[in-house]
Amino acid sequence: MLKSCGVLDPSLPYTDHIARVKPTVSAISIDALERLLRHEEPQKYHLFDVREPYEWNEERIPTAKYTGRGHLEKLVEAEASATDDILLYCSNGNRSILSADSLKSIGFQNVKYLEGGISAWKLANKTVSRNMRAVSN
Repeated sequence: MLKSCGVLDPSLPYTDHIARVKPTVSAISIDALERLLRHEEPQKYHLFDVREPYEWNEERIPTAKYTGRGHLEKLVEAEASATDDILLYCSNGNRSILSADSLKSIGFQNVKYLEGGISAWKLANKTVSRNMRAVSN
Protein backbone atom coordinates (compact mmCIF):
# COMPACT_ATOMS: atom_id res chain seq x y z
CA MET A 1 0.00 0.00 0.00
CA LEU A 2 1.21 3.52 -0.80
CA LYS A 3 1.78 5.23 2.53
CA SER A 4 2.50 8.78 1.41
CA CYS A 5 3.59 10.77 -1.61
CA GLY A 6 7.28 10.36 -2.36
CA VAL A 7 7.79 7.34 -0.09
CA LEU A 8 8.25 3.79 -1.35
CA ASP A 9 6.29 1.17 0.53
CA PRO A 10 8.63 -1.80 1.07
CA SER A 11 5.68 -4.19 1.04
CA LEU A 12 4.96 -3.38 -2.62
CA PRO A 13 6.95 -4.70 -5.58
CA TYR A 14 8.60 -1.90 -7.57
CA THR A 15 6.27 -2.35 -10.56
CA ASP A 16 3.19 -2.14 -8.34
CA HIS A 17 4.48 1.07 -6.80
CA ILE A 18 5.04 2.57 -10.26
CA ALA A 19 1.50 1.56 -11.26
CA ARG A 20 0.05 3.30 -8.18
CA VAL A 21 2.08 6.48 -8.55
CA LYS A 22 1.85 6.93 -12.34
CA PRO A 23 -1.78 8.15 -12.40
CA THR A 24 -0.92 10.87 -9.85
CA VAL A 25 1.80 12.54 -11.94
CA SER A 26 1.60 14.27 -15.31
CA ALA A 27 3.48 13.29 -18.45
CA ILE A 28 4.90 15.31 -21.31
CA SER A 29 4.97 13.81 -24.78
CA ILE A 30 8.06 13.60 -26.94
CA ASP A 31 6.58 16.07 -29.43
CA ALA A 32 5.68 18.58 -26.71
CA LEU A 33 9.19 18.42 -25.26
CA GLU A 34 10.70 18.86 -28.70
CA ARG A 35 8.59 22.01 -29.23
CA LEU A 36 9.91 23.39 -25.94
CA LEU A 37 13.50 22.59 -26.91
CA ARG A 38 13.00 24.36 -30.24
CA HIS A 39 11.48 27.35 -28.42
CA GLU A 40 8.22 26.93 -30.33
CA GLU A 41 6.37 27.11 -27.02
CA PRO A 42 7.03 30.33 -25.07
CA GLN A 43 7.46 28.67 -21.71
CA LYS A 44 10.19 28.63 -19.11
CA TYR A 45 11.05 25.13 -17.94
CA HIS A 46 13.77 23.12 -16.25
CA LEU A 47 14.74 19.78 -17.82
CA PHE A 48 16.45 17.29 -15.51
CA ASP A 49 17.97 13.87 -16.23
CA VAL A 50 17.44 11.59 -13.22
CA ARG A 51 19.45 8.63 -14.50
CA GLU A 52 22.74 7.29 -13.19
CA PRO A 53 25.97 9.21 -13.97
CA TYR A 54 27.21 6.58 -16.45
CA GLU A 55 23.94 6.89 -18.40
CA TRP A 56 24.25 10.69 -18.48
CA ASN A 57 27.85 10.38 -19.70
CA GLU A 58 26.77 8.12 -22.57
CA GLU A 59 24.00 10.35 -23.91
CA ARG A 60 21.46 12.95 -22.88
CA ILE A 61 18.72 15.16 -24.23
CA PRO A 62 20.23 18.52 -25.24
CA THR A 63 19.88 21.29 -22.61
CA ALA A 64 19.13 18.82 -19.81
CA LYS A 65 20.82 19.21 -16.46
CA TYR A 66 22.04 16.17 -14.58
CA THR A 67 20.65 15.58 -11.13
CA GLY A 68 20.25 11.87 -10.56
CA ARG A 69 17.75 10.70 -7.94
CA GLY A 70 20.09 10.81 -4.96
CA HIS A 71 20.21 14.61 -4.74
CA LEU A 72 17.11 15.40 -6.75
CA GLU A 73 15.15 17.49 -4.29
CA LYS A 74 18.18 19.53 -3.18
CA LEU A 75 19.36 20.29 -6.72
CA VAL A 76 15.93 21.06 -8.15
CA GLU A 77 15.15 23.32 -5.19
CA ALA A 78 18.37 25.26 -5.93
CA GLU A 79 17.44 25.70 -9.61
CA ALA A 80 13.68 26.22 -9.63
CA SER A 81 10.78 27.65 -7.70
CA ALA A 82 7.77 25.62 -6.62
CA THR A 83 5.69 27.02 -9.49
CA ASP A 84 8.24 26.54 -12.31
CA ASP A 85 7.71 23.83 -14.91
CA ILE A 86 9.92 20.88 -14.02
CA LEU A 87 10.46 18.19 -16.66
CA LEU A 88 12.13 14.91 -15.76
CA TYR A 89 13.37 11.98 -17.77
CA CYS A 90 15.16 8.71 -17.25
CA SER A 91 15.70 5.68 -19.45
CA ASN A 92 12.10 4.47 -19.82
CA GLY A 93 10.01 6.65 -17.49
CA ASN A 94 9.86 4.71 -14.22
CA ARG A 95 12.55 6.59 -12.28
CA SER A 96 11.20 9.91 -13.53
CA ILE A 97 7.68 8.94 -12.38
CA LEU A 98 9.03 8.28 -8.88
CA SER A 99 11.09 11.48 -9.03
CA ALA A 100 8.05 13.52 -10.07
CA ASP A 101 6.11 12.04 -7.16
CA SER A 102 8.92 12.97 -4.78
CA LEU A 103 9.08 16.57 -6.02
CA LYS A 104 5.30 16.91 -5.72
CA SER A 105 5.56 15.73 -2.12
CA ILE A 106 7.78 18.71 -1.24
CA GLY A 107 5.58 21.29 -2.95
CA PHE A 108 6.60 21.48 -6.62
CA GLN A 109 3.35 22.02 -8.48
CA ASN A 110 4.19 21.66 -12.18
CA VAL A 111 6.21 18.48 -12.51
CA LYS A 112 6.05 16.19 -15.54
CA TYR A 113 7.93 13.11 -16.66
CA LEU A 114 8.84 12.31 -20.28
CA GLU A 115 6.66 9.48 -21.54
CA GLY A 116 8.92 6.55 -22.40
CA GLY A 117 12.06 8.38 -21.29
CA ILE A 118 15.14 8.85 -23.42
CA SER A 119 14.56 5.40 -24.95
CA ALA A 120 11.33 6.61 -26.59
CA TRP A 121 13.02 9.91 -27.46
CA LYS A 122 15.70 8.03 -29.41
CA LEU A 123 13.15 5.70 -31.06
CA ALA A 124 11.44 8.84 -32.36
CA ASN A 125 14.78 9.84 -33.91
CA LYS A 126 15.18 12.93 -31.76
CA THR A 127 18.56 14.53 -31.13
CA VAL A 128 20.72 13.39 -28.24
CA SER A 129 24.06 14.71 -27.04
CA ARG A 130 26.89 12.21 -26.81
CA ASN A 131 30.40 12.93 -25.60
CA MET A 132 29.59 16.66 -25.46
CA ARG A 133 28.28 16.92 -29.03
CA ALA A 134 24.76 16.74 -30.43
CA VAL A 135 23.91 13.95 -32.87
CA SER A 136 20.71 12.77 -34.49
CA ASN A 137 19.65 9.20 -34.02
